[in-house]
Amino acid sequence: MNSPIERIQDSTIYIYGTGSFGRDTLEFCHQLGLNIEGFVDHIPKSQGSIKNYIRVEDLPPQKKITVILGVCNLFGDLKKICNLILSRNPLAIILTPVQFAKMCVANGLVLKNYWLTGDTTYLPSSKQEIEDLKNLLDDEQSRELVNQIIKYRIDGFVEDIPKPEPFEDQYLPSELPTPPNSLNMLELGSYKGEDLKRFISRSKEINFAFCLEPDFENYQALVLQVKELNVSNVFPLPIGAWEVTSQLKFASNGQTGAQIDELAENSILVMKLDDLVGSSLINYIKMDIEGAEIQAIEGLKKTIYTQTPHLAISVYHKPADLWEIPFKINQLAPNAYAFFLRVYGHQTFDTVLYCVPKV
Repeated sequence: MNSPIERIQDSTIYIYGTGSFGRDTLEFCHQLGLNIEGFVDHIPKSQGSIKNYIRVEDLPPQKKITVILGVCNLFGDLKKICNLILSRNPLAIILTPVQFAKMCVANGLVLKNYWLTGDTTYLPSSKQEIEDLKNLLDDEQSRELVNQIIKYRIDGFVEDIPKPEPFEDQYLPSELPTPPNSLNMLELGSYKGEDLKRFISRSKEINFAFCLEPDFENYQALVLQVKELNVSNVFPLPIGAWEVTSQLKFASNGQTGAQIDELAENSILVMKLDDLVGSSLINYIKMDIEGAEIQAIEGLKKTIYTQTPHLAISVYHKPADLWEIPFKINQLAPNAYAFFLRVYGHQTFDTVLYCVPKV
């Protein structure tokens, strides 16, 4: 039986997507010995650095082609992209990021991007944890979402990708009793203050908020946003959340993906947030901190146990976050929360765990 590489080697191969993941895909293709004809996208590009770029409508309609989807982010609607490609060439072979990552691993290469890993052996070996997660969740929509996420991560078929909720409803799910209308809030990973602005526009009253953003460029924009909103008792802080108070290496980039990175040149202050909260009453914690969620939860275990605030936590940065984070919360505050999952980005990005106090 031919290997995946052998099945596509005699076709003309394109990479769909001209962003950073697309360029990484090109590098991996070179390491796999694949000859790439060029990049393809539906949006015209003007960058001179992109060579051999064509639009979807310029794909050869009858030639044997393979298109590797070099798009792996919350905006990448793979179902729409596949339909565009197939409308031009119905016989095109299309490889999703999951399928391409699996090809890489099968050939000794490691391709990772947030939850994406071509080594999917952790999923069958975590079968019991996945079942325990579904038993922990409090509605059928959440349980079905787990099934869809796991199926897509294993097989990489676009038809298994769950349809995202409206992005503007992220952290503000209309059908769930969260967040509170009157907020005493910790916002971890405030970015540039967009969610703070949305909360206010949706009539949430912010009594008090610590807004943490360790990337300095983002932090400066956050400070300006707070000033423009003219809200009192909202305190932007240029620090990160961790299990202890310390200095850690941090890769700043002025984007949403800034994160802890031991190879980075710069350092930031990180805090055990139980110490920051002290005796303050907190009823809501929002957390989107690029894979540091488990450590931040550990640094907030006293607050979570004693105050059971509403929680909205990203669970897509690392492969096992999907179940390890809810298990961690349930361990810290046994039977104190109802748990719900919702997804707001394409390809299961921006999957959020809502922990709603039962009392």
